[in-house]
Amino acid sequence: PKPNPYPTTHDEKKKKPSPARPFTLDIPQRMGGGSSSSFNLSSLFRSLGAFKKVISLASSLHDSHTLFSSTHHPGNPNPHTLTMQHQRRLTIPFPTLSLSFIKAVKTAANVTINDVLLSVTAGAIRRYCLLMGDPLFSAEDANKADNDADKSNATNSSSSNSTKKEEVRVRALIPVAFPRPMVDTASPANSLRNLWSFVSAPLPINPPTPLARLKLCNQDLTRLKQSPLAYIQLWMQNNVLCGLPDSMQQQAAMDVFSRHTLVFSNMPGPQEPLIFCQQQLLGLHIVFPNLLPQIIILSYAGGIFGNINLNPDMFPATKEENIEEMLPKLFMQELQELANSLEVDTSHMLHKENHW
Repeated sequence: PKPNPYPTTHDEKKKKPSPARPFTLDIPQRMGGGSSSSFNLSSLFRSLGAFKKVISLASSLHDSHTLFSSTHHPGNPNPHTLTMQHQRRLTIPFPTLSLSFIKAVKTAANVTINDVLLSVTAGAIRRYCLLMGDPLFSAEDANKADNDADKSNATNSSSSNSTKKEEVRVRALIPVAFPRPMVDTASPANSLRNLWSFVSAPLPINPPTPLARLKLCNQDLTRLKQSPLAYIQLWMQNNVLCGLPDSMQQQAAMDVFSRHTLVFSNMPGPQEPLIFCQQQLLGLHIVFPNLLPQIIILSYAGGIFGNINLNPDMFPATKEENIEEMLPKLFMQELQELANSLEVDTSHMLHKENHW
């Protein structure tokens, strides 16, 4: 017999089982790293709140039925149900952005790169809905200035609360990656696996200006980073959901997806150019057909490569442009206006290898 090329996977089985230990939970102060804190009373209440959100996500309120919703289709009898029928898929690439430009925007606003990209995505969706005459959006909201959004409503709070228009609810499922133990990364059989969980993040769709949307996005994502939500979700899917029958797992996934508008992922890639078949790779795109519109953004060699994969039949378009032309243009309009409001030079918005 041939020698086993992966002895580590068999060696691991020979190890003596570790003694049983009581269940403990050690929650880092920040999802992005930092020192760990002991499991005190405050952490207990935060964890219980996160646990409640995780188990109720599949029964939470549905996102608003906007024109960008995947369930918004004349042939769909239930506006809150995703269809599992075979659908056409289209990948729409965005213009390749300069990573240095996005860094300049995030530095000027004192936020993160992910904040910028997610808020610009939300702004592009809002612009699409306004352009298509979505009844959930008001055209006059788009013309409000920053100072109107920042006006104090202390004296009018009692009267405005009764007449305030209900806010549009749009959320994204965002995968959060976790570091893996060395035993997994050292094993050829396990090294290509991921360790991640989904978190539900609100999109700043309601503020009237790009800068206001960015500020709200930063607040929402900072709150998520400081919560144990992603850790609780990871524990649930690895210890509870995986033990359910397949039909219940599938139903839970469908219930969660049908309540959201899109899936959004942004990840850092190698900044040194890669060589493939003795040729330099000019760009990289990750394409993932999903039940919901899927946006994946990857930074590589000084550029930011992003695209959205969706069913074009689900999204109405104008007579002059199709959805493939509209979304990249609206994305760039939002980014341009955001940069102008922060007085960031837009002459180097695009990457030198903008071939997409």
